[in-house]
Amino acid sequence: MGPMSRDVLHQNINVARESYEIERWWKYGQPAIDRISAVINVSNTGHLGAIVEGLSRLHGENLQVNIGVLTHGVPVFDGARVEINIDQKVR
Repeated sequence: MGPMSRDVLHQNINVARESYEIERWWKYGQPAIDRISAVINVSNTGHLGAIVEGLSRLHGENLQVNIGVLTHGVPVFDGARVEINIDQKVR
């Protein structure tokens, strides 16, 4: 993701706090982490697209990113559960 200024980092943290809550996460691999699995609950539905887009941009030659989204709230969409698996390329 590259370096970012302190102000940009604080802005990103504030958006995250307003947008979703990490329900649970796991890391795998010793000593280096080669897989992360997480579940987040997105309560601010206006940010769901940006969250999924940001996660999908991590996908590339060295990282395999799989995202599953289950919306909740019938008939009014009021949130989503996002399941994320990030695997690092085995070398």
